Amino acid sequence: MMRTTLQALLLRVLDNFVIQNFRKIFWEAFRFATVGLISMLIDFAIFISLTRLTDYFHEHYLQANVIGFCIAVINSYLLNKYWTFQQNAAHDWQQFAKFVGIMLVGSFVIAQTVLYTSVEILHIYDLIGKIIGVILGYIWNFFTAKYIVFKI
Repeated sequence: MMRTTLQALLLRVLDNFVIQNFRKIFWEAFRFATVGLISMLIDFAIFISLTRLTDYFHEHYLQANVIGFCIAVINSYLLNKYWTFQQNAAHDWQQFAKFVGIMLVGSFVIAQTVLYTSVEILHIYDLIGKIIGVILGYIWNFFTAKYIVFKI
């Protein structure tokens, strides 16, 4: 009887721990995705504006992508720091550098490679290539931001 009660108690504690962590991670992932969507819209707005409104960036679309990415990543860092992972500490330049590094790997390298491959090799419309790159970088970005940059 004692063993069954102890097992039930352990299962209840474990269940509560898993449920609480799942809820926390779910809402963090939701907020991270929301921030990512906002940042993506900023990135796309800049990319589209530059490539559709200027002849220079129409020809140099990868440079336009860099500009959009840089502005979007600053937005993403600030929103993720204060809203997604709720860290109210002062700005930490090392943390920002880690975040940018993570985004460079997860978003920029993937996005640039997919964009270039889509347009130049597969002859796919540039915005479709950009969307595919964004999707591929999301999982990498969330877990590395959560466990490396913001260490939650």
